[in-house]
Amino acid sequence: MSQEAFVKATCDLITAVDEAFKKPAPLPAFILLYSSIDILASLTRPIAAEDTSGQVFKSWVKKYMIAAGSFTWNEEDIWGARCGLLHTYTVQSRSSRGGTARELHYIGDRRFAEFVQQQIDPQAHDRVIVCLPDLIMAFVDGVGRFKMDVKNDSTLQAVVFHHAAKLIIHERKRIG
Repeated sequence: MSQEAFVKATCDLITAVDEAFKKPAPLPAFILLYSSIDILASLTRPIAAEDTSGQVFKSWVKKYMIAAGSFTWNEEDIWGARCGLLHTYTVQSRSSRGGTARELHYIGDRRFAEFVQQQIDPQAHDRVIVCLPDLIMAFVDGVGRFKMDVKNDSTLQAVVFHHAAKLIIHERKRIG
């Protein structure tokens, strides 16, 4: 059941994130995106660890979302954005205020994002303008890389399937 739960969870989360960003109110979609990263990253924590951590989240982002791309943002920035949005519904977080992460701001067009970045913080010291489709694609591609690693790495698979056995999986049943 744990393998099925893992496959179902990854498919459900990708679908939910994709559908959420098609709606006119994007902030709930960001909450779902960052929560989805949190959920998937938590599957990589050690078997004996009941709780996950920021380090587990950042390691997953670095390995699966950033590794294959060249982005202005990094795993610390994603962690800070996640914390700001989930805890206070803002772009600021303890990490951004403390200087370990930069604020992420989102724009739907890559060329416009690059233009705005040059206007407000050309060196991206404090604020990074993120092309939203790039972030979403980094997540989707990252989930694909994660699934491939789980398939090909028996040690990772054992850890992931151990935790996946505890996932809440909802099966829709047709009525009538």
